[in-house]
Amino acid sequence: MKFSNPGISSSYAANRLGETLYNYILVKRPKHIGEFGIYNAYSTICMAQALDEIGEGKITAYDLWDTNEKRGRSSMDVAVRNVVQAGLDKYVTIEQGNFWDIDCDQFDMIHLDIDNDGEILERAAEKLKNYKGMVIFEGGSEERDNCPQMNGRKKMHGSAKYVILNPRFPSMSMLICKTDDKKE
Repeated sequence: MKFSNPGISSSYAANRLGETLYNYILVKRPKHIGEFGIYNAYSTICMAQALDEIGEGKITAYDLWDTNEKRGRSSMDVAVRNVVQAGLDKYVTIEQGNFWDIDCDQFDMIHLDIDNDGEILERAAEKLKNYKGMVIFEGGSEERDNCPQMNGRKKMHGSAKYVILNPRFPSMSMLICKTDDKKE
């Protein structure tokens, strides 16, 4: 299955961040992706399209839905329905869960989209300091740090080590979890 922008409302859609995820997965070929903060499953579907293109892999996708007052009209049922309608449910398991409570060592890639700011990024970097996989997160660009939703919140820039994969708003970056200062 080639990339097709899902017909689901998402801030990722306008700037092709779903395609960034899709292409990244085609290159890196993770076997088990943990996704945190899926809302209506836009990014889940984009990543599952790449797994379908590869022919293997799985995504375990988590959100807080009704336990998070910021979620509005999203629900687990909507996310599941969107994945099923896209024909990608054989690659995806959707669960209610909190990033802070899940053992991430079971995943070789994580997509983190949990209302990210600098404080969350620092906490995630600390939680994942020994994690050996890849961590992709929404944010990281200067434009994202200066958007209205960041008013009064800690900026991401300077809060943790990361590289920007796609600078288009709201941006997509990769967290550098572990640095090994030892020379082998």
